[in-house]
Amino acid sequence: MYESQGLFPGYLPFIKEDLNTPDEFFNNENVNEVFIKQLEDETPELNFTGDYAKALKAMIDAQVQVLTKGADPQKALDEAAERLANETGRKIA
Repeated sequence: MYESQGLFPGYLPFIKEDLNTPDEFFNNENVNEVFIKQLEDETPELNFTGDYAKALKAMIDAQVQVLTKGADPQKALDEAAERLANETGRKIA
């Protein structure tokens, strides 16, 4: 799938053995080295609060306003942040 569709695998032993090589197309540079390094880094833990669903809905509603009704993106996001702050009691950062 990597060669035919460009999907980068996530299995480190395969990557380090088979993909950690220069690529003729890229002037013999090892372009996969960047991706391999990223996979070795520890992925930070995600922290979803109890307000995640409300925040997601506010963001999606803002996108809908921008994409379907031509709203100004900054104004739509500011209004979404204000609504979310009112609903959750949190301060706008």
